[in-house]
Amino acid sequence: MGYDLIWTRTLAGMADFGPSLQLKKHCGRCDTWAVIDLTEYAAAYGWEFSFWDWEEFCEGCGDELTFLSSPGPGTPLLPMKTDAAARRSMARSTAETERALYAKGWTREGRRWIPPKP
Repeated sequence: MGYDLIWTRTLAGMADFGPSLQLKKHCGRCDTWAVIDLTEYAAAYGWEFSFWDWEEFCEGCGDELTFLSSPGPGTPLLPMKTDAAARRSMARSTAETERALYAKGWTREGRRWIPPKP
């Protein structure tokens, strides 16, 4: 999203970066965090695999996980999503919200949501 961290392009690049690397996945709905084991993903997908725009879902709630990386402590974790992937996630989230509102009886007039009548 406006930045290019060359060392994050592949699992091999991240492994070469060294032990200060921080790599985590986060579920915004459950607010759960997990540290990612590079060797586990490399065994499943190979060392050329990339977390950029990777879609994986929370085992607890089914919401989309966000993958984040940082070169080390004291440096913020940055999401590993391109702008296009972020827009796709937002559109999917909006569609899910609309389906949930319709299921609860809400209606829509233009851009305005009308609650169900009691």
